[in-house]
Amino acid sequence: MLPTAAVPYAALMTQLRVLKLELSKANKKALFQKLASLNPGEISKACLEVVPAVEVDVGRLVGDVMDRTERYLRSRNNWITAEESILGGTPVIRGTRITVYSLLGRVEHGETIEEILKDNPDLPRKAVEAAAIFAGAHPLRGRPSGRPWVRRA
Repeated sequence: MLPTAAVPYAALMTQLRVLKLELSKANKKALFQKLASLNPGEISKACLEVVPAVEVDVGRLVGDVMDRTERYLRSRNNWITAEESILGGTPVIRGTRITVYSLLGRVEHGETIEEILKDNPDLPRKAVEAAAIFAGAHPLRGRPSGRPWVRRA
């Protein structure tokens, strides 16, 4: 999994490109290390020097990205668990044996979250949303099963 600092780093690099500010490899590495040294809550308040005499207000450029990241992390930690004793460590919604990948599959094949909640009335909406986001961000490893190159009707 990517460290939390990778999210604001990627957003920041995109914003710097828009501003036509290119960084050297050494400056990029230093910027990432500065972001990684901060707690997630501090990142959106930070002002960091990206090159000598150029400071970036990180919160102003990527504050919305960090807000979404922090909400996702809280939701993930509240609702998703991966324990070796439950389905061999496959990530599931906490307190159930419903895998995050099965929920994502249902959403990708056209089911709405409301339909999933109707089938599982004891699941909170936030848990289903967190599971779908988690599964999309952490795809299964290995080759896909079946013949993925054949389009299904």
